[in-house]
Amino acid sequence: MALHGYGLLAVASAACWTRAIATVCDCDAGSMFCNDRHDFYDCSLEGGARACFANISKGAQKCACLKNACASSAGLYSNEPAACLSTCTKPAAAEICPDYDDQHYLCNYYSRWMCAMRTAECKRKPAASDSEAECNDQAHGDEPSDTLDSFLICLGGGIQAGATEDRSATALV
Repeated sequence: MALHGYGLLAVASAACWTRAIATVCDCDAGSMFCNDRHDFYDCSLEGGARACFANISKGAQKCACLKNACASSAGLYSNEPAACLSTCTKPAAAEICPDYDDQHYLCNYYSRWMCAMRTAECKRKPAASDSEAECNDQAHGDEPSDTLDSFLICLGGGIQAGATEDRSATALV
Protein backbone atom coordinates (compact mmCIF):
# COMPACT_ATOMS: atom_id res chain seq x y z
CA MET A 1 0.00 0.00 0.00
CA ALA A 2 1.50 3.31 -1.03
CA LEU A 3 1.20 6.34 1.21
CA HIS A 4 1.14 9.54 -0.76
CA GLY A 5 2.01 12.87 0.74
CA TYR A 6 0.60 13.17 4.22
CA GLY A 7 -1.41 9.94 4.38
CA LEU A 8 0.49 8.53 7.37
CA LEU A 9 0.14 11.80 9.24
CA ALA A 10 -3.60 11.86 8.57
CA VAL A 11 -3.97 8.29 9.86
CA ALA A 12 -1.95 9.09 12.99
CA SER A 13 -3.93 12.27 13.57
CA ALA A 14 -7.22 10.45 13.15
CA ALA A 15 -6.15 7.82 15.69
CA CYS A 16 -5.20 10.50 18.24
CA TRP A 17 -8.37 12.44 17.57
CA THR A 18 -10.50 9.33 18.11
CA ARG A 19 -8.72 8.57 21.39
CA ALA A 20 -9.16 12.17 22.55
CA ILE A 21 -12.89 12.17 21.87
CA ALA A 22 -13.36 8.92 23.76
CA THR A 23 -11.88 10.42 26.94
CA VAL A 24 -13.28 13.96 26.96
CA CYS A 25 -15.41 14.86 29.95
CA ASP A 26 -16.14 17.98 31.94
CA CYS A 27 -18.39 19.26 34.69
CA ASP A 28 -20.68 22.22 35.25
CA ALA A 29 -19.07 25.11 37.08
CA GLY A 30 -22.23 25.74 39.10
CA SER A 31 -23.27 22.20 40.06
CA MET A 32 -21.86 18.71 40.61
CA PHE A 33 -23.09 17.36 37.27
CA CYS A 34 -20.82 16.16 34.47
CA ASN A 35 -20.85 14.99 30.86
CA ASP A 36 -18.66 12.61 28.87
CA ARG A 37 -20.16 13.53 25.46
CA HIS A 38 -22.35 10.42 25.67
CA ASP A 39 -24.25 10.80 28.93
CA PHE A 40 -24.95 13.14 31.85
CA TYR A 41 -23.92 12.30 35.42
CA ASP A 42 -24.99 13.35 38.90
CA CYS A 43 -21.78 13.44 40.94
CA SER A 44 -23.35 15.03 44.02
CA LEU A 45 -23.68 11.62 45.66
CA GLU A 46 -21.56 10.78 48.70
CA GLY A 47 -18.15 9.18 48.43
CA GLY A 48 -16.36 8.54 45.16
CA ALA A 49 -18.78 10.63 43.10
CA ARG A 50 -17.64 13.87 44.70
CA ALA A 51 -13.98 12.91 44.30
CA CYS A 52 -14.65 12.14 40.64
CA PHE A 53 -16.28 15.55 40.19
CA ALA A 54 -13.36 17.30 41.91
CA ASN A 55 -10.76 15.56 39.74
CA ILE A 56 -12.56 16.29 36.48
CA SER A 57 -13.21 19.90 37.54
CA LYS A 58 -9.45 20.31 38.02
CA GLY A 59 -8.89 19.18 34.42
CA ALA A 60 -8.17 15.48 34.93
CA GLN A 61 -9.43 13.49 31.96
CA LYS A 62 -10.00 10.28 33.92
CA CYS A 63 -13.61 9.91 32.85
CA ALA A 64 -14.08 6.26 33.86
CA CYS A 65 -14.97 7.39 37.38
CA LEU A 66 -18.19 8.90 36.00
CA LYS A 67 -19.57 5.48 35.11
CA ASN A 68 -18.31 3.92 38.35
CA ALA A 69 -19.12 6.56 40.96
CA CYS A 70 -21.79 8.94 39.62
CA ALA A 71 -25.44 8.38 38.71
CA SER A 72 -25.83 8.17 34.92
CA SER A 73 -28.82 9.62 33.10
CA ALA A 74 -28.82 6.50 30.91
CA GLY A 75 -29.31 4.46 34.07
CA LEU A 76 -32.57 6.29 34.68
CA TYR A 77 -34.24 4.36 31.89
CA SER A 78 -32.08 1.30 31.41
CA ASN A 79 -33.98 -1.89 30.59
CA GLU A 80 -37.06 0.13 29.72
CA PRO A 81 -39.33 -0.34 26.68
CA ALA A 82 -38.44 1.34 23.38
CA ALA A 83 -41.18 3.95 23.89
CA CYS A 84 -39.51 5.12 27.10
CA LEU A 85 -36.08 5.21 25.50
CA SER A 86 -37.20 7.12 22.43
CA THR A 87 -38.92 9.73 24.60
CA CYS A 88 -36.36 10.14 27.36
CA THR A 89 -32.98 9.94 25.60
CA LYS A 90 -33.70 13.32 24.01
CA PRO A 91 -36.54 14.85 26.03
CA ALA A 92 -38.30 17.92 24.68
CA ALA A 93 -37.78 19.73 27.98
CA ALA A 94 -34.00 19.78 27.42
CA GLU A 95 -34.43 22.61 24.90
CA ILE A 96 -34.02 25.08 27.78
CA CYS A 97 -30.71 23.63 29.00
CA PRO A 98 -28.37 25.79 26.87
CA ASP A 99 -29.82 28.79 28.75
CA TYR A 100 -28.93 27.40 32.20
CA ASP A 101 -25.64 29.22 32.87
CA ASP A 102 -23.01 26.97 34.46
CA GLN A 103 -25.62 24.25 34.93
CA HIS A 104 -26.12 22.78 31.47
CA TYR A 105 -25.39 19.21 32.55
CA LEU A 106 -27.59 19.47 35.64
CA CYS A 107 -30.45 20.65 33.43
CA ASN A 108 -29.90 17.85 30.91
CA TYR A 109 -29.66 15.20 33.64
CA TYR A 110 -32.88 16.36 35.28
CA SER A 111 -34.70 16.65 31.94
CA ARG A 112 -34.10 12.91 31.55
CA TRP A 113 -34.87 12.22 35.23
CA MET A 114 -38.23 14.01 34.98
CA CYS A 115 -39.01 12.26 31.71
CA ALA A 116 -38.41 8.85 33.31
CA MET A 117 -40.51 9.88 36.32
CA ARG A 118 -43.44 11.25 34.31
CA THR A 119 -43.58 9.05 31.21
CA ALA A 120 -46.07 6.21 31.56
CA GLU A 121 -44.02 3.97 29.26
CA CYS A 122 -41.14 4.13 31.76
CA LYS A 123 -42.16 1.49 34.27
CA ARG A 124 -39.29 1.70 36.79
CA LYS A 125 -39.02 5.15 38.32
CA PRO A 126 -35.71 6.65 39.47
CA ALA A 127 -35.04 7.05 43.17
CA ALA A 128 -35.74 10.56 44.43
CA SER A 129 -34.46 12.53 47.39
CA ASP A 130 -37.10 14.24 49.52
CA SER A 131 -36.55 17.56 47.74
CA GLU A 132 -36.61 15.95 44.27
CA ALA A 133 -39.90 14.20 45.08
CA GLU A 134 -41.43 17.38 46.47
CA CYS A 135 -40.29 19.49 43.51
CA ASN A 136 -41.46 16.85 41.03
CA ASP A 137 -44.92 16.95 42.64
CA GLN A 138 -45.00 20.76 42.53
CA ALA A 139 -43.50 21.25 39.05
CA HIS A 140 -45.98 22.52 36.47
CA GLY A 141 -46.13 24.24 33.10
CA ASP A 142 -47.87 24.34 29.75
CA GLU A 143 -44.83 22.85 27.97
CA PRO A 144 -42.33 20.21 29.12
CA SER A 145 -39.63 22.89 29.23
CA ASP A 146 -41.81 25.04 31.53
CA THR A 147 -42.31 22.07 33.84
CA LEU A 148 -38.56 21.38 33.94
CA ASP A 149 -37.86 25.05 34.64
CA SER A 150 -40.41 24.99 37.47
CA PHE A 151 -38.75 21.85 38.87
CA LEU A 152 -35.24 23.33 38.73
CA ILE A 153 -36.40 26.58 40.35
CA CYS A 154 -38.03 24.53 43.12
CA LEU A 155 -34.79 22.64 43.75
CA GLY A 156 -33.12 26.02 44.23
CA GLY A 157 -30.20 25.56 46.61
CA GLY A 158 -30.30 21.83 46.00
CA ILE A 159 -28.70 22.32 42.63
CA GLN A 160 -25.62 24.10 43.93
CA ALA A 161 -22.37 22.18 44.16
CA GLY A 162 -22.48 19.83 47.12
CA ALA A 163 -25.95 20.83 48.26
CA THR A 164 -28.00 17.97 46.85
CA GLU A 165 -29.33 15.29 49.16
CA ASP A 166 -27.79 11.86 49.03
CA ARG A 167 -29.72 9.06 47.36
CA SER A 168 -28.73 5.75 45.88
CA ALA A 169 -27.05 6.09 42.49
CA THR A 170 -28.68 2.92 41.20
CA ALA A 171 -32.00 2.62 42.99
CA LEU A 172 -35.06 2.43 40.81
CA VAL A 173 -38.54 1.79 42.14
